[in-house]
Amino acid sequence: METIEKSKKSSFETSAKLIISSAETEYLTRQTLGESTSDIECSDVTNIDTNEYESCNITFNEKGEATIKVV
Repeated sequence: METIEKSKKSSFETSAKLIISSAETEYLTRQTLGESTSDIECSDVTNIDTNEYESCNITFNEKGEATIKVV
């Protein structure tokens, strides 16, 4: 069971890193085009199944680095 749990955790961490990378790319693209960066949502940068999570929030620091919170 421990191996399965470690595998699930590793998979989730990999997915989170990919969402962060995609969010930061979207942030830079919108910034370059002069568009709003304050309304970037998980659905803008990933196709995760909404049945698998309660909420997904992306925030950016002053350098455009993303942080996500998935519940």
